[in-house]
Amino acid sequence: MRVLSLLAIPLCLSAIVSAVRPANTWPFIIVRHADRIQEAPETMKRILQICKDNPGSVDEIWLADSSYRTPEALKPILDKMNVFREQCDDAGIQLSFQQGITLGHNGNPAYAKKVPGTTHFSEKAWRVNEHGHIVHGLLCPRSPESRQHLYLYAKTILEGLKPNSYWLDDDLRIGLSKPCGCFCDLCLSEFNAKHGSSYTREQLVSILFSSKPVEPLREQWIIFNEESLAGFAMQLRRAAEEVHPECRLAYQSIMSSALGSGRTFLPILEALSGPSGKPVGIRPGALFYDESVPRDMTRKSFSVAREAERCRKAGYVAQIAYENETYPRHILQKSPEAIMIECSLMVASGCDSISLYWYVVGEHEPIEYYENFARTTAQYRPYLERIAASTRKTRLGGMARALGSNRYQVEDFSLFDPNESLLAHAGLAVTVEEADPQAWILTMVSARSIAIQDIEPILDRPTIIPEDVFGFLLKNHKEALVKCLPDAEQALPTLAKAVAMGAIATVAKPGDEPKFATYPIQDGMTPDNFKCGAVVLPTAKGRKVALVQSIAAFPLANRRRAYLDVIDLVTDGAFPVRLETCHAIRVLPRIDADGKVDSVTLLNHSIGETPNLKLTVRNPRTRNAQWLRPRMAPVPISADAGSPTNAPVFTLPVLPGWQPGTLLFVD
Repeated sequence: MRVLSLLAIPLCLSAIVSAVRPANTWPFIIVRHADRIQEAPETMKRILQICKDNPGSVDEIWLADSSYRTPEALKPILDKMNVFREQCDDAGIQLSFQQGITLGHNGNPAYAKKVPGTTHFSEKAWRVNEHGHIVHGLLCPRSPESRQHLYLYAKTILEGLKPNSYWLDDDLRIGLSKPCGCFCDLCLSEFNAKHGSSYTREQLVSILFSSKPVEPLREQWIIFNEESLAGFAMQLRRAAEEVHPECRLAYQSIMSSALGSGRTFLPILEALSGPSGKPVGIRPGALFYDESVPRDMTRKSFSVAREAERCRKAGYVAQIAYENETYPRHILQKSPEAIMIECSLMVASGCDSISLYWYVVGEHEPIEYYENFARTTAQYRPYLERIAASTRKTRLGGMARALGSNRYQVEDFSLFDPNESLLAHAGLAVTVEEADPQAWILTMVSARSIAIQDIEPILDRPTIIPEDVFGFLLKNHKEALVKCLPDAEQALPTLAKAVAMGAIATVAKPGDEPKFATYPIQDGMTPDNFKCGAVVLPTAKGRKVALVQSIAAFPLANRRRAYLDVIDLVTDGAFPVRLETCHAIRVLPRIDADGKVDSVTLLNHSIGETPNLKLTVRNPRTRNAQWLRPRMAPVPISADAGSPTNAPVFTLPVLPGWQPGTLLFVD
C-alpha cells in the first residue's frame, strides 16, 4: 500500500502555514464546489482568497460538472474552469475535478430533459427497470454507448483541465432509490451467459424480489452488478492512461449496507486502479443529516468504518476522504463547527482526510459564513491531523456484529443494522466485522445471514447474544448450536432467572450448575425493579458466550453496566476499553498491529457536559498520554495512582456537549 506522509503536525494554530503541495500528494482537506461555480468567477476568486487567508483550511478544490455533455459541449466549460488555475497555484491549492453525473441520479423523463446533453443517447443506452420500462436519466452500466460516453467525457476533462485528481460521484451505483439492477436485454443475456441459465425478465425478477428470507440467486445478481459497475468505471482508467496517466482517480461510495451495487465497492476501485495497481481514492459518506437529527452521524460512521477497513486491506487505496454533505449549503441546517465535529467522528472511524461542500451558484450565503467556515476548518485541522495519524496505522477496536455466509442473499438487499448505533450511543466500543473485533454480538440482522456452517466459527470468538436472537438460532440451527454450546437448551430459562434476580449467572464448564452473582441493590430499589441480568456459558472449545436481554434503545445505568460486565467476562478482561458514564458517548479505540491501544476518541452525544469520565484502557501502547481537544493545546494526562500496568484508568476532563476529545498515547 502506498504510504502517505503527513506534514509535520502542528500543536498550535500559528504553526499552520500555507505551502504549495506537490501534485502527487494526496490532500488532507478537500473542498467540493457544485456545478456552475465557473459561471461566477468573481465569487470563486473571493472564495479562493478566503482560503488563502485561512492557511490550512483547504488543500484541494474540486470543480464539478453534472451533465451528459459531449466533448464539444464541454470545451467552453473547461476554458472557464482553467481561469482559476493560477490563483489555486498561488494559494497552494490543488485544482481537481468531480464528475457529478455518471449513471444518473434520478430516473424519469422530466429529469433526463433537464440534464444537459442527454439527446445524443439512443433508447438502448438507458436502464430498464424490473417492470421492463426504460428509465430515462439512468444509464445502463453495460451499454457500449454509455461506456463510450464516459470514456470520451473523461478524456476531454483530463486533457483539457489536467486535474490533479478525478472523482466519480456516487450515482455510479445500482439500487438505493433506484432499480436494483438493469434488466435490459443486454444485461439479461450476459447474466444468463455467465451462469448458463435462461431466465426471462419476469422469472428473474420474481426470484430476486420474492419474500424468501434467503435466496442464492440474489448473491449472483449482486456480483453481476458489481462487475457491471467495474466495467463502466474502467473507462475512466482507459481515458487517463491515454492522456493524463499521473492523475489520481477516485470514487465516492454510498452506504456499505446497501448491497445492490455489489458486496463491496472494491471492484470499482480495482477498475480505477488498473492493471498496474495505481493508487486510488475513495470518498465514503452518502446521505445528509442536519442538526435536527445529529445522532444520525453515528449511523454513517459504521459505513465509513467498513469502507476504511476494507480499503486498507486492499493495499492500493491511498486516500479515504470522508464526504461531509452540507447541501444545499444552508447555514441553518449545519454550522461549520457541526461539520467539523462530524468529521472528527469519521476520521476516528477510519478516514484519513475530509471532503467538504462549499459554495454553489444560486444558493449563496453571506460571505461572512464562508469566512467562518474556513477559519473553523483551519482551527480544527491540528486536532484532525493528530487523529488521522493514529487512524492510518491502526484498526477500530471493540465488539462487532457477526455476519454469516448468507449475508448477500437477504431479501431486502440491505445489511443496515440499527443496533450498531443503539449500542454505540450507550458508550460501548462498537466496531465493524472487517476490523478483527475483540468480541462478536449477534443481532437479528446477523441471525438472518447465518447458515449452519457459520455457527462454529462465529462461536470460536467471545460472543454476546440477545435472548430474541438466541431463540431464533435455537429454533433454526439447534443441532449446530448445541454442538458448540452444550448448555444451549438450558440457557434461556437460566437467563430468565438471572433477570428476575438482577444477576449475572456463570457456568464454569458445560453441565455445571450456574452461579448467580447479584448486583448490589441501591436504596429504594428492589430486585423487581432492577430486572437486569445475563448468563455466561462456556463453549465446547472453551470460549465464552453471554446471553443478555434484548438490546435497549435507551438502556438505564444498570443495563449498561451489565453490558460492560458481560463484555469483560466473555473476553476475560481483554476488551480494549471500558468507559464509566451515564451520558450518550461514542467511544472509538484505535488498535495497532500488536493489539495495543494507540488512541481513544470520545464524542459526547449529549447536549449537556459530562462530569469527569473514568476510562479504563487495557494494553495501551504506552502509559504516556495526551488529552486532545479541538482548538486547544494538548494536555499531558496520567493514569490514576494504583492502576495496574496493563489496565490503567484515566480520569478525563469534562467534555462539553456535542464535543470530541481524544486520549492519544505518545512515546
